[in-house]
Amino acid sequence: MENIKYSGILLHPTSLPGNNGIGELGKESYRFVDFLAETHTKFWQTLPLGPTGYGDSPYAPRSTFAGNELLISLDLLIEQSFISEKDLNNKPIFNKGKINFGTLINWKIPILFKAAENFLKKENKDFEEFIKINSFFLDDYSMFMVLSRKYNDQRWFSVWDKKYANREENALKTLRTQESTKLKIWCVLQYFFFSQWMRLKKYANDKGIQIIGDIPIFVSSDSCDTWSNPSLFNLDSEGNFSTVSGCPPDCFCPTGQLWGNPTYNWEKMKKNKYSWWIKRISEVAKTCDILRIDHFRGFESYWSIKAGSLNAVDGIWEKGPGYSLFKQIKKEIPNIKIIAEDLGFITDKVEKLLKETNYPGMRIQIFGYEKINGKFNLSNNYLPKNYPYNTVAYTGTHDNQTLVGWFNTQDEEFKNLLLKYYNTNENKIFDCILLDLFSSNAKYTIIPIQDLLKLDDKARMNTPSTCSDHNWTWRLEKDQLNQKISKFLTFLNEKSKRNF
Repeated sequence: MENIKYSGILLHPTSLPGNNGIGELGKESYRFVDFLAETHTKFWQTLPLGPTGYGDSPYAPRSTFAGNELLISLDLLIEQSFISEKDLNNKPIFNKGKINFGTLINWKIPILFKAAENFLKKENKDFEEFIKINSFFLDDYSMFMVLSRKYNDQRWFSVWDKKYANREENALKTLRTQESTKLKIWCVLQYFFFSQWMRLKKYANDKGIQIIGDIPIFVSSDSCDTWSNPSLFNLDSEGNFSTVSGCPPDCFCPTGQLWGNPTYNWEKMKKNKYSWWIKRISEVAKTCDILRIDHFRGFESYWSIKAGSLNAVDGIWEKGPGYSLFKQIKKEIPNIKIIAEDLGFITDKVEKLLKETNYPGMRIQIFGYEKINGKFNLSNNYLPKNYPYNTVAYTGTHDNQTLVGWFNTQDEEFKNLLLKYYNTNENKIFDCILLDLFSSNAKYTIIPIQDLLKLDDKARMNTPSTCSDHNWTWRLEKDQLNQKISKFLTFLNEKSKRNF
């Protein structure tokens, strides 16, 4: 029997078009699902859906369990009469192609608060049930957000009063009493988010579209997760984070990458049968059909750097949990589907772990064109012709240049070699590259929407190890998903016999 193959589009919901400064879970998200269905595309991949903090990165959320309140559709709240059109009268002039998170937050959060206040004026049994089911994270998250605003979004472990930072029970009890309304509001916003997202997911599933979600391996140091569960991380004698994560130096970054996320106390987690991880995976998996785990190689071993270091040069490799974690996941969540982001410095031990789990790994097409002595290395594992079936193939990820941006930064010799490889000219080169990817043996082919639209690096989603205000801000404009693009994506699917 011939292997069945599928395709999908990578587009984070924040990048959807719309009039409210950021992509939302309203009509444009449904329109995008319709676009996928019309082009016979079966998967929509997102980045992590958690609420973002400093730097606006979805890979450094305030909570691993909560949803991003900024994605809540104001139009849907208007339809439900929780706010009115008048509440949007003082809307800033937003750049349609880029998110300004500072302006957005100052304008949108008060409107969401008003919607939540109006929602609370009437009894709602679904909401009370939602609180009951999700109390395991709502109690802590709502307190964390109230305290974050009290301290102007400054870090809990360095600025908050010790009684709050150390979670003294009397202080938290008083907070629950004095700020009960604000705490309830943050719970309502989570109810809004998950109600809208799960309704959208059902719409997609009913159309034959599956959602590929994403979960970072680490959590943000300034997050509800570290505040409510400090013992899960490596701490020094004074209770401070002792080591942080990153990547070792390489040819792209001579000082390495200093991510700054606290590292896990894997020994303690193993004794608890990885209960926090099991809960984390199972809850995030409810929001998607397949779950991509970021930085999979870190579960075999991870780059550990002493807290307070200025760069990642002097880190060391520490052992991760290995297969024992995934054995527990398979035991407790047997039907979950997982994709392993197995990029970076991959060793034989990482490959062994991937084989043990049998999760599909990833291939990045632009990594495949390796020039050696004036020719491409045809045995490069990232060339589409070399992909095994149990693979998810991409032109690039959210961290890479766009396909056009990558091509534009190559020298003339490389460009000519690529044109010769595909026996084409510059006008057709991107069509050839995409068709080559779609025609590979990989079970899944996922391309960023920017590459389908053939956009240059102005549309790049993120540049790692930078704090550019360009990161995470790109947005799709409404007229970009036109009939021409629809026909082209349909052609790619039909020609490569994906989703048929």
